[in-house]
Amino acid sequence: MFHTYNDVATDGRLQYLTWRYDKDLLDLGNTPASDYAAVQALVWAIRSDASFDPDVFSATAPANWDNITPSAYALGGTGRVGFNTDNTNFTGVMGDATQAVYDLFVEATAKAGPWALDGSDPAGVTATGANGAIANEPVTFDAGGPVVTDTNGFAAWPEGASTAALEAPGDSFETTAGANQNVLLATQGTVLSANRTATTTTTTTTTTTTTTTTTVAPTTTTVAPTTTTTVVLEPPSSTSTTTTIVVAPPEPEAPDLSQPSVPTPGTPNFAG
Repeated sequence: MFHTYNDVATDGRLQYLTWRYDKDLLDLGNTPASDYAAVQALVWAIRSDASFDPDVFSATAPANWDNITPSAYALGGTGRVGFNTDNTNFTGVMGDATQAVYDLFVEATAKAGPWALDGSDPAGVTATGANGAIANEPVTFDAGGPVVTDTNGFAAWPEGASTAALEAPGDSFETTAGANQNVLLATQGTVLSANRTATTTTTTTTTTTTTTTTTVAPTTTTVAPTTTTTVVLEPPSSTSTTTTIVVAPPEPEAPDLSQPSVPTPGTPNFAG
C-alpha cells in the first residue's frame, strides 16, 4: 500500500540520522547493519513512540544504553532492553546493535540539524548545528583539497580559495502513519555554501599629545628710584651789613718852616 510523503519538521537528531544513514550509504557497503538497526530504534524512541505508541521504549531511554547487556529473548512481555534474538548465531550482532543505539544517539545529539555554514571570518568557515559546532565534516573549497572541520567546527581557507561548500541534512519527509506505526522517515541532503570575506586591514593611529609646561621666571624690573635733589639755597641774610672802610689820614708832614703854612685844598673826607 502506497503512502503519501509529507514535508515535516522533525527532531534535529532524526534529521541528521535519516540523512547520514540512508540507502545510498547502505549501498556503499561501508556501514554495519547494526547501525541501521540502531537508527530504526532511535526513530521509534524519538518520534514514533512520542507521537503514536509509547510501548517500544517504555521505561527506558537510549541515553542509558551505554555498555548494557541486552535482555534475553522472550516472546512477548515487557521490561526488556536492547536487541535480542533466540538465534544464538546473532547474539553478537544484537549486542553491537544495542551499543549502536547509544553511540548514534550521542552522535545525533552532537550533530543535530539544521546546519549552517558561516563564512564571516576571513580566516575560515565554521559549521554549526542546533547544538553547537559540527566537527569532523569535510568542507570542499574551490581551491585546494577538502578541509575537515575541527572540534570547533572550523576549517581554514586554503590559499587562493574563495568559496566553500558543505553537504548537510536538508528537508525531511514522512509517510502518513498507519495503524501499526508504519512511518517511513527520510531526509534529503542539501549543500551549504559560503563566500570568503575580504580581509580588511585596519590601521589604528594613536596620537600622543604631549603637554609642555613652560615655566617663565618672573621678570623683576628694578627701576632706579628717581632721586630728587632739592638744593636749598640759603636766602640772603636780611641783615644789612654796613662796611665802613676807615682810611687813615696821611700822617702830617713836618711843617716847612721855610714856607708859609698854607692848607692843601681838596683833601677828601671818607668818613661815612
